Amino acid sequence: MKKVVLLVLCVGLAASAAQAALLSEDWETGTDGWVDYGAGPFAALDNTKNTTPGGTWSLKTADTATNYTNAKDWNFAVETGKNWYVQWEMYDTGSSREYMQVQSYAGTTLQQLVAFGTYNGTSGGSFYYARVAVGGGNWMLTDIPRTNNTWHTFRVEQDDATGKITFSVDGDEWTATTTAVFGATKLRVGSGLGNASHGAYYDDIEFGIVPEPTVAVLLGLGGLLFARRRRMA
Repeated sequence: MKKVVLLVLCVGLAASAAQAALLSEDWETGTDGWVDYGAGPFAALDNTKNTTPGGTWSLKTADTATNYTNAKDWNFAVETGKNWYVQWEMYDTGSSREYMQVQSYAGTTLQQLVAFGTYNGTSGGSFYYARVAVGGGNWMLTDIPRTNNTWHTFRVEQDDATGKITFSVDGDEWTATTTAVFGATKLRVGSGLGNASHGAYYDDIEFGIVPEPTVAVLLGLGGLLFARRRRMA
């Protein structure tokens, strides 16, 4: 009977973990919930490039040299958990500044800004840049090689226990640390700065919370118990 109770508990935790994604966006139903940043030009839906199987749309930032515009924001109702991750697809055409940003504000005070993508270099840039604005190294050149004009999977993950932030492109990882560990209050797609008239395409964005180690262990136990029960049936 105890095994059944534990199994039910683990199944419940698995259901909770499955709901860890707080935002999932493939742009197929429009941009509802997103807010334009700046006064224009604006990032807009585009069907030239797409990565979603069976889908049509991605978000294209305008080809522009104008600063403080040309991005879209998602504002979370409350600050998220600190052990967050964000993953997205990006197709860059040779920009000087195109990246995803995770921002954290307490009122109007910036607590943290983490960004990842291209910075201070166009098609000649050899590597991607990462930023940890507070308690870290600010803009940092990673050792992850940059390749333009193709889709890549970008991911940033924060470990709230250690302050380690892992940046990756197609599984190639680079890490940094911060002493300012916060949850997110805003997700910004695009740099909001001039991109040397080389916009980028963004698709399949997911933001969520990484399960704590204890939960992960229980989920593993649940899987083992389920497998054992199936073998005994």
